[in-house]
Amino acid sequence: DADDDQLFVEGLCKKLAVDFVAEKVNVTSYAKENKKSIETAARNLRKDALIRIARENQSDVIVTAHHKNDNAETLIHRILRGTAFRGLIGINPKITFDGILFIRPLLCVGRNEILGYLKKNKLSYRDDHTNLDTRFKRNFVRHRLLPFMQQNSESDLIETLDTLSRSSHKLAAKIDEKLQDLLPTDKSNSGKASISLSLFDQQHPLIKVELIRAALGKINCGEQGFTQAHYKKIMTLSNSPTHRRLELPSGCCVRLDYDSLVFYRGNIEPKPSVADFPAELKVPGITAHGNIQIEASVLDAAGCDIVAFRKNKDVNTEWFDYDKLDSPIIIRPRREGDKFSPLGLRGVRKVGKVLTDAKISPSQRAAVRVIEDCRNIIWLWPLRCSDLSKVNASTRKILQIKIKPV
Repeated sequence: DADDDQLFVEGLCKKLAVDFVAEKVNVTSYAKENKKSIETAARNLRKDALIRIARENQSDVIVTAHHKNDNAETLIHRILRGTAFRGLIGINPKITFDGILFIRPLLCVGRNEILGYLKKNKLSYRDDHTNLDTRFKRNFVRHRLLPFMQQNSESDLIETLDTLSRSSHKLAAKIDEKLQDLLPTDKSNSGKASISLSLFDQQHPLIKVELIRAALGKINCGEQGFTQAHYKKIMTLSNSPTHRRLELPSGCCVRLDYDSLVFYRGNIEPKPSVADFPAELKVPGITAHGNIQIEASVLDAAGCDIVAFRKNKDVNTEWFDYDKLDSPIIIRPRREGDKFSPLGLRGVRKVGKVLTDAKISPSQRAAVRVIEDCRNIIWLWPLRCSDLSKVNASTRKILQIKIKPV
């Protein structure tokens, strides 16, 4: 039957003066070697062969004949298996694999419409006999389940599922648009993807899952083998001060960095972030540290209104008595056992206790930076500066530090 299918297509191509290429693959042996079902094995081999043939013929687009009924079957199949909302998109009208664009222009047309067109125009066609074998789940859905559901439905079930698919596609497009703003582009092709913890914590759980999906996609980590439990573990990791690394399916990993979740393939251990190390501030000047930029300048206190500054300043700008400081000025991540003298509080406090009292979550703590001179911590950014270097009426020079994300 497959040989007859090939002869039919080859004859049609000759009639239409279209180039014809055929390739045979051994689905059974591939399925056994890779422990895949026959359906999955055939789908993988077909896709790989199409991409290879396209490249050999300098083509960058592959067109497949999936129609509206195929999409309905896909939705039912995914609902039976369990799916998140993206699974309800069904078959994408266009999607890229390995740099090749797949398009499905017949998704808006039903099977009966196609058969009606063929009959009206007296065009011959072939039926794939394997599509009748209900031992395969998709065929069971097609020939048994969908007809039964249609009999008990008050509307055209194929059209209803098509509407669901289109609505899900629009929702996904909106979310993807939002993700473009949330997930930075890594132009270094480093094989890793990062999500800012401070940004991640602000998102709805639905967006958190989509951020994780997008990060996995950036490192070419397929979703096969991923379950809801994996996504929950990653979201828990973002709030964990102790469990700092998770191994994921498909040979991928995620690590809790000081201020971000870092996704990478198992054989690409990411280098420590710049923010993992102390850096000396340029005074005056601009210093980059991880995902922030620190601008330091020295001001003449005589020309500064201290009262107005305290009233109007934001959490990212601070003044210090320059003459009370012992250079160099260092920025670094906080360490276990750090202590300092918070402004407005008596005595020396542990930084960890200050963070606990301020109800700072574990993931937010990862973004906290320590700025210190040779003797003391002068600023626990962005929370509180030190009482030891505060500006007062006798201050002559002011060290102004401004911090902004980059």
